[in-house]
Amino acid sequence: MKLSERVLWAVVSAGLFSLLEAALGLLIPAQGLAYEWLDLPISLMGWCLLGLVLSLAKYGERIAAGVLLALVLPVLLGSPWWSLAGVLAAGLPRIGLGVFALLGLLSAWQHPSAKPVQAGSPELPGLVLITVDTLRFDHAGQLLAEQPLQAVSAAPWTLPAMDSLMLGLSAVEHGGGRRGERGITRPKGELLAERLSRQGYVSSAWVCNPHLRRELGFDQGFDSYMHTDDWRDPVLLRVLVDDRIQRWTGRIPRLWRARDRALIALATQDVSQGLNGRFVWLHILGPHEYLRDPASQVISDPADLYALAVERTAQDLAPLLQAIPAGTRVLIISDHGESLGEGGRWGHGTELSDPQLLVPAWIMGVSLPSREGTFFAWDLPEVAFGGEVLSPVLQVPVTGLREDPEQAALRTPSGYRPLDLAESWVLPEQELGDLEQQLQALGYQDMWRDMQAEPEPTP
Repeated sequence: MKLSERVLWAVVSAGLFSLLEAALGLLIPAQGLAYEWLDLPISLMGWCLLGLVLSLAKYGERIAAGVLLALVLPVLLGSPWWSLAGVLAAGLPRIGLGVFALLGLLSAWQHPSAKPVQAGSPELPGLVLITVDTLRFDHAGQLLAEQPLQAVSAAPWTLPAMDSLMLGLSAVEHGGGRRGERGITRPKGELLAERLSRQGYVSSAWVCNPHLRRELGFDQGFDSYMHTDDWRDPVLLRVLVDDRIQRWTGRIPRLWRARDRALIALATQDVSQGLNGRFVWLHILGPHEYLRDPASQVISDPADLYALAVERTAQDLAPLLQAIPAGTRVLIISDHGESLGEGGRWGHGTELSDPQLLVPAWIMGVSLPSREGTFFAWDLPEVAFGGEVLSPVLQVPVTGLREDPEQAALRTPSGYRPLDLAESWVLPEQELGDLEQQLQALGYQDMWRDMQAEPEPTP
């Protein structure tokens, strides 16, 4: 094949693929992230330029098939071993490029979509749970002006803390989040959405954070469960570029940057369709991602980045809070806090201390008794949605520290799956009488002391 024919064939094919991808992206947008008109010229020029460059080589078709499949398959199918298919496809270039185009179009078409919202019972009040990842108690005023309750989380990291929130049990009681011989333990029990379903509620969830994937059981009881890990950007070229940039520089992809706003927009649309007899859960990651904020290029203090992330989360949440109709029972709470330099420590999941365990909680739509003090975070869903009387915390039943967050589940090409613990495997018994000594040994600070108004300066 002459050079001019190779160039024409490659450019026309790439341009046609780009137009088909745009049509699919516009007609069947990714859940929460629509194809934008600006994507079309960028995608068109990008694919045509790539096709032109690859066609210039003597064996351009073979190079194109091998290189493109070696790049695309690991991204779409989750395993680097799929790159070997690119080498094999180089021997059959037309077939290889056809497979590449087909996979690209399928990735733009097979986006998850939420199930149609079902009407709930008009006699049941609407319920909304908003969990804001990694929000410290002393930064609550940046999220909402209303004075929050002070709550203590079950653990300083997401998985056991959210298990407790959904089960209504402390981490000591449900046994999850503890390091055993075969990994981090997972509890079993009836989750919040399942209990509400028995009362006649229809439930939907809009969540992110790998620890909350349906493979770990958090979708139990929900009629519709949407997790951003299931989303795909409708522009395949952007997916490929973002994937490489993320690996080389750590910069998060566009889809990740947009997920909070996309989740909030979808939850806002959800609640606007009526909430009577319905339970809606939203989980967003804003404060958790402060170190990945683009502002980190000009702001060097992580504590300032964290405050900025909380303020941005407040702005993003405002439309949803305004859309929630009067009479809805609402609980806004965090899974855990964050160390911002206290004692030289940063992050979470590292110690049982006030910055990592004390979280704010707002309950709306329910008359609360006048109580002071700190409360169990895992009791508050029952308070907000069932109207039970608040009781002050007498002790802090947390069980241990995270050693490796990936031990919560095994990473597979298809995502996360829970560890299969043998039924004969028994947790080591823990005497509650030794709890105080355990907390002291782990460096837990007195939860009754006053929180610092501002984090200590960065070391």
